Amino acid sequence: MKTYLFTDRLGAHSIWSLLDSIAEKLIENGNKVIYCRFDDNKQGEARATPNAVLVYDIKVPIKKQVWDLYLQHRVFSKELTVIIKQHNVDLVHTNFAIPAISARLTAQKCRVPVVSTQHELYGSMGRHLQLGLRWTEKICSHVVYISQTVAKSFAADNLNLNNESIILNGIDVDSISAHIKPVPERRRHRIICVGRMMEVKGQHILINAVPKLIKRQPEIELIFIGSGPDEQKLKNITKKLCIEQHVQFMGWLSRDETMKTIANSSVMVIPSDGSQEGFGLVVAESLALEIPIVCSDIPVFKEVAGDTSLMFKKGDSQSLTDAIVDIFENSSAAESRCKQGKQRVLDRFTVDVMVDSYLNLYEKLLANKYKYKYKTDKK
Repeated sequence: MKTYLFTDRLGAHSIWSLLDSIAEKLIENGNKVIYCRFDDNKQGEARATPNAVLVYDIKVPIKKQVWDLYLQHRVFSKELTVIIKQHNVDLVHTNFAIPAISARLTAQKCRVPVVSTQHELYGSMGRHLQLGLRWTEKICSHVVYISQTVAKSFAADNLNLNNESIILNGIDVDSISAHIKPVPERRRHRIICVGRMMEVKGQHILINAVPKLIKRQPEIELIFIGSGPDEQKLKNITKKLCIEQHVQFMGWLSRDETMKTIANSSVMVIPSDGSQEGFGLVVAESLALEIPIVCSDIPVFKEVAGDTSLMFKKGDSQSLTDAIVDIFENSSAAESRCKQGKQRVLDRFTVDVMVDSYLNLYEKLLANKYKYKYKTDKK
């Protein structure tokens, strides 16, 4: 039996959903799994964890200034050190920069191999986080990028296969596909947009397209699932445009309810500006649901969706309007793309492929555990 420890922020639900699949397989194989969740009192509610996972929520001081990150690191690292030693952890797997930088340094101190998955685009982070990640890269036994786009942002176009790789995010296609509804049973002119409400996600571009859409399709309805710092701003824009009767803000829903609502829609719109998109899990999920997709023409969406989705010029509400109308007016072409999209998910983005890739990586690293030397030891 081996002991694996995963770290990320308490409220990083999308990341934990990916890690849950890995954890469940590890436990099924007779291993022990620990979650250490970074809690700075800004993370919202925690996600439920798989059975048999041991959970530690490490509370750190609230960050008010950049230098408070140092105090957060000290508190997190101190408690993480105790947990690693107490449970004789064999391998640490980190994710987002906070708390990955702290976790990398702590793993080094405890002489435990560390896998670090890069979800963020390098340019989307503050300079202090960029420097922290670069500084601690040498500590990692292996760095994983979740897409070619993320790898490229880290200038890792030519991977060092000994300690770098790309493992694409995976989804549970079978459970998602159970929600698929026949086209005639879906809401005919329902547009859905799912995600955290902030400017980089582009929801304001979609709202500004609604008056143009109404002129061409008066029965249009737009559903938002999610919340965030821009929620009230988006509601104010909706009111200013006098389209409140066409737009509904549903807040965060459970994963099951989210899948059901997407499956009952006519088109999924993902208008992100690309500055913070490392993958776009909702793109893969919508492909699995066989829902027509309209998304911005950013590199990572092209990587994930290929030519199975309609793309509009980033930030251009008229281009977005035309793409949505195309879905409504050319349903046979949209359905054909959906079938191709479903196959693309089956070929590239299944959870089984992702989990097996990580388990094979862990096995390889642990097989060399006693040969493992940190570069900092080589003096």
